Parts: sequence; C-alpha cells; structure tokens
Amino acid sequence: MAQWEVTALFLFVFGLLKEFKPSDPFFMEYAVDTKNITADYMLHDVLPITTYGGLPSLLIVLFLTDFLRYKPVILFGTLCSVLSWVMVIWAYDASPIVEIRQVVESISISSEVAYFTYMYANVDRSHYKIVTSLNHAALHTGRFLGSLTGQLLISQAAMHIHQINYITLGGVSLALLASLLLPRVKKAIYFHSKHSVDLGKIVMNPKGRRTGRDSTTLALSGNYWNRVMMAGEEFWDDMWIAYSNRYILRWSLWWSIAMAVYLQVGLYIESLWRHIEEETEQTIYNGAVDAAQALLSAILGMSVAYLKIPWNKFGELYLTGISFLQGGALILMSQAHNLYWNYGGYILYQTLFQVMIIIVTAEVAEGVKESSEAFTFGLNTVVALVFQILLTFAVTSEFGFSLDIRQEFVVYGICSCVLGVFFFFIALQSRRRLFELGRRNEEQKQSDHAHELASNMATIKARKSSIASF
Repeated sequence: MAQWEVTALFLFVFGLLKEFKPSDPFFMEYAVDTKNITADYMLHDVLPITTYGGLPSLLIVLFLTDFLRYKPVILFGTLCSVLSWVMVIWAYDASPIVEIRQVVESISISSEVAYFTYMYANVDRSHYKIVTSLNHAALHTGRFLGSLTGQLLISQAAMHIHQINYITLGGVSLALLASLLLPRVKKAIYFHSKHSVDLGKIVMNPKGRRTGRDSTTLALSGNYWNRVMMAGEEFWDDMWIAYSNRYILRWSLWWSIAMAVYLQVGLYIESLWRHIEEETEQTIYNGAVDAAQALLSAILGMSVAYLKIPWNKFGELYLTGISFLQGGALILMSQAHNLYWNYGGYILYQTLFQVMIIIVTAEVAEGVKESSEAFTFGLNTVVALVFQILLTFAVTSEFGFSLDIRQEFVVYGICSCVLGVFFFFIALQSRRRLFELGRRNEEQKQSDHAHELASNMATIKARKSSIASF
C-alpha cells in the first residue's frame, strides 16, 4: 500500500469510531425522560449553546490547526468528546453542568475541521475526491453502526438509554486511542515552514487576479511575532486568492448557508420527533432512521468519487435542484403529523446534503491554492456558524421570535428554497454567458472560414491570371 493509503486507512478507522454513538439519536429522550429536564428548556436554552459556543471555538481551532499541525487539534477535539459523554453519564443533573456540557461538545464539533483537512496535507491533489469520499464514508459508517446498535438495544429492551451511554463513551474513547496512531503532519503551511516565509511579489494572472507569490523567500529571524505577522499576511493572501475566484465563491456560498441549515436541522430534529410522538404516540425509531440515512449517504458518497460530471458547467443547476428538494422536504416535515412520514423526509434531506457536500468539498479543495484547503474550509464554516447564530437568535431566542418547533422547520425550509432561487438565477446567468461565448465562437469560426475562402479564391484567381499571361 502507498503511504497515503495507509494514512487514509487509519483516518477511516478513527472517523468510524468517533461517530459510533449508539445513544446519540436518543439524547433528547434521555434528557427529558431520564434526567427530567423540560423539553422547552432543552429547546430554547441548552441546545442553542452549541451554536453560540461553536463560533469562538472554531475561530481558535482554525488558526491552531496549522500552527499545531493538525494531529494535536484532532486529539484535543476527541478528548472533548470523551469529556462530554463523561458529563452526560455522571453529572448531567444540575443546570450549570448541562450547559457546560454543550460548550464542551461545541469545541469537539469545531475541531472536526482538522479531521476533514488532515488528509489534504498528506496526499496529492489527484486523490482529493477519493479521500474526501473516504472521510465522509467513515463518519457515515460509524453513525450507521452506532445508530443501528442503539435502535436494536432500545427496541429489544435489552438496555436502558443510560446504559447505552457507556457504549457511546467506549466508542469515543477508542477513537481517542486511534487518533494517537495517526501519522504526524510533517509540514505546516503558515507557521513552521523551516522558519522561512515567502516574501516574493504577488503574482497576477492575465485577468488581474492574485494567484500566489513568486519563488523569492527570506529566512525569518527567531522573533516569534514576525512569524505570526507573516502568517497573518499569508492567511489574507490565501483568502483573497480563494474568494476572488467566482467559481470557488459560489460553491463556498452554498456550502456555508446549506451547512448552517443542516446544523440547525441536526440540532433540533429530535425535538420535532418528540413533539410528533407526543401527538401520535407512535413508536420511535430514531436510531433506525439515523442508520438508514447514514448507510445511504456512505454508499452514495463513495459513488460520487467516480462520477464524471462537468460540475463547472452544470454545478449551479444541481445546487438549485438540491436546494429546492431540501427546502420542500423540510417544509413537509414541519407540517407532517405522522412520525414515519417525517422520518422519510429527514432521510431524503440528510442524504441529499451529505452527497452534495462531498462534491462541494472536493470542488473547493481542487480550486483553491494548494495547501490552503484547511484555511478555506475553516472560513466557510465560520460563515456557516455566523448564519446559524443569526438563525438561532431569530427562531429560538426570547429576544427573537421564539418560534415553536414546527415553525422553526418552516423557516429552515424557506431558507433552503431561497438558496435554490438564488442559484437558479446564477445558473441562468451562467447558461447565458456560455451561450454568448458559444455564439461568439461560432461567429468567429464563420468569419475565419469566410476569410479563408476569400483568400483561397484570391489565390486561385491569381494563379489563373498568371497562366493566362503565360
């Protein structure tokens, strides 16, 4: 096996174990039924902490990922995951602990940016689509096995939810051990590049956009502050290079807004299911639903790596269609009074998002400057969290509209539909531009053909004149 394949295997095992959480689909049931925490308190006070705590922790993780060369950030995030489940098992009673646990969980979630970008620091660009699919497939496989295990244990009354929490703790603990086996990243992009930094002139492409720097370098002195300042300059340059590219900007925009809605749906879906369950008294199959969507996402996600679709030509159309389908699914879920129909909408929404995010991630990774993927992904996620905070403040906060759970999902569905409308107009503009370009090319071909024909006729006429004179 090649070295990158060995690293991918270790990362796959780690991702699988990290997401093996049998009790996760039943967390709301555990908090309300076992710990006697009110559903309203969880909905409006506890769960939003994950959102509010995610942004500052992500900003810190974003810069530390390169500085610490990925692996320590992955280790710390997994350790936070272990700590959060320790708190759930042994201390999830008092109000401060409940809220502190969400802060710890938000740090764990933020550190995933290191997991998703770790591989890009170890493989060639030609393998990006494959490793992106593997990364996501690992997470989906872990969720499938964990959710299926939890559902079977609950359905067969083999274990109580509190006991299943111990299995979850075992899974994330094994993930912590597996993270120790991950190979270290030998190079950093901004902070530790042999204490030297690129000080060359900005290189401009023919359209006037910055594409990088020339090869001039200068060794840095031992002054730590100088290294930080130069790293900041490199951060700024990479941001400009990435987002001055309209193609990358469009895909990043979809990523950020769709990710914000996805995070909200994942955070509050159990509240919606519980609300419907109380109305209908139907048997819950949260674990089975999570397992089904994870399995579908893993299979389709691996298939995406082998699709030969010109995304640069038809990407906006796909994003438009996916956004409308997601928005429609969320609005139908908000109005459904049958739990199982709601489950179906959730599987559709999740599968569409998980497959599309693999494509978006790979397209952005291939389009940005090499080795700046982690920074670009981090910035996209920062924008997503900012939008998520605005959504959370508007729909759940007492200072906003404080909507009920059904109204919340109507808002999420409308957001997805608005995103679809936006990309529909972008797709129309792209089609018009391609049509105009094709028409100009055709006119140029006809003009060249006419010129060539006239030139040939002139040559023939000259030859005839020459023969006649002779």
